[in-house]
Formats: sequence, C-alpha cells, structure tokens
Amino acid sequence: MSTDKGYMPAILFPISSDRGASFESLNAVEVWSGCYRIENIPFFTAEVSMFDVCSVVEVDGQLFFDQVLSRSGHSTFVFSFDKKELDVRPFLEFARRLNLKYEVGFEKNSVSVDIGPDQSADDFYDGFDTLQYSDDLDFALDPLCIQH
Repeated sequence: MSTDKGYMPAILFPISSDRGASFESLNAVEVWSGCYRIENIPFFTAEVSMFDVCSVVEVDGQLFFDQVLSRSGHSTFVFSFDKKELDVRPFLEFARRLNLKYEVGFEKNSVSVDIGPDQSADDFYDGFDTLQYSDDLDFALDPLCIQH
C-alpha cells in the first residue's frame, strides 16, 4: 500500500458478471487502520454510497470490500439511457441546477447521481418526473443501483 501524498487506493466491490465485469473499483481514503471512506459515486454496487465508511480485506496488496461501518446519509441513483447517441445534456443541466454531484458512465449512456443528506430529495423527484415525461430524454432508473 502506497503512502505517497495524493495516493488514493481503490476498493473492489463484487458485482454481477452480466454487467461485463466482476468488480467495481471505487476510490477511497483511509480514515483509520483498515477502514476507508468512499470518495466517488458508485455505478454498479448497491452496497455503498459516496462518503460511506467501510472495512476491507487486503489480498496480495488489493483491497476488497468487507462491510459498511458507517452510512454517510448520501443516496445514489443510476440512470441508464436507452440510446448511446442520446444528448444527455438536459439531464446534466437538471443535476447542476440542484447542485448535485454526478458521474457520467464510460460509454456515456448512464449517469450516477449523488444526493447528499442536506439536499432536497423532493426537488430531485419533482424535476425527475418532469424530465421523465418530456420528449427530450428516454431513460430509466436502474432499480439495482439505488443506495441509501
């Protein structure tokens, strides 16, 4: 394990193999020995959300998720867009207006959104309903990727 300043280890979380990978890698910061705080927004694992603290098991220098020790109060919602060529900018603008953090998936047809404990889920749901029924976007909330 590196102790270089700026080094951020990755924790591997097992995910179902039908997604094309067997693990999701999330960046983390060690908060005490063997315990790490998640520093980015997950896409595939439903085990954690941003800033949750978890324990790990180290195998051959690689960190593997063990269990959640402390929940941060953040919630994660993953949206899958039906078309890869779809312009997702209206959705991203909506997230920016609400000051939500988000990450765009590798193939740009999914977005993972973080809602912090001090943010209004009601505003998110109201805006989501409006977007969901507009002609601008065709997307679905992935029910396997909602963490609380």
